[in-house]
Amino acid sequence: IKEAVFGTYRLLKNVMGLWILQQCRAVWARRGRSFSYAELTDMARAAGPACAVIDVNDSRFLPPGDHPQRIRDYCRETNQPQPQTVGETARVVLESLARAYADVLNTLQKVSGREVSAIHIVGGGSKNDLLNQLTADATGLPVLAGPAEATVLGNALVQWIALGEFSDLNQARSVVAEMSDLRRYEPRPSSI
Repeated sequence: IKEAVFGTYRLLKNVMGLWILQQCRAVWARRGRSFSYAELTDMARAAGPACAVIDVNDSRFLPPGDHPQRIRDYCRETNQPQPQTVGETARVVLESLARAYADVLNTLQKVSGREVSAIHIVGGGSKNDLLNQLTADATGLPVLAGPAEATVLGNALVQWIALGEFSDLNQARSVVAEMSDLRRYEPRPSSI
């Protein structure tokens, strides 16, 4: 639990996030195969359901390095099929992240004793349509994605409250909720 603005508290649990895919992308680029995140997402979508699931919070994925090989090693060690293509590798990462989010959500609900009705994804990950849909599917909850620049926006909102432009945190949050760049993803049955 971490103290936040205006006497609020945040219950936090870190999940590795898109770091693993970022490291895979760097390795592929060094090998002469540069892909945008949009291209990786398209390849992951085309690859179909993941051939394996990794523990994205396994310590081997924390330091920089050859994450495609680390993923194959993890799969071999856990007797799962190893992804063979860039698309398969990206799909393993994205589905594994979505499942990790679902696990964390379950833990947070148990610890807090509160039900969650939707998941809000902010920052750069909010731009990944496939990850957002997989997260909705894995959790069985709607995902509201955006804003992508949440840190900057949050900082500005706190300053506007301090300057009296907004009366309180609830009013500032309602402005964000009405922003047009928020996207909603509904869970699909039996997707992952």
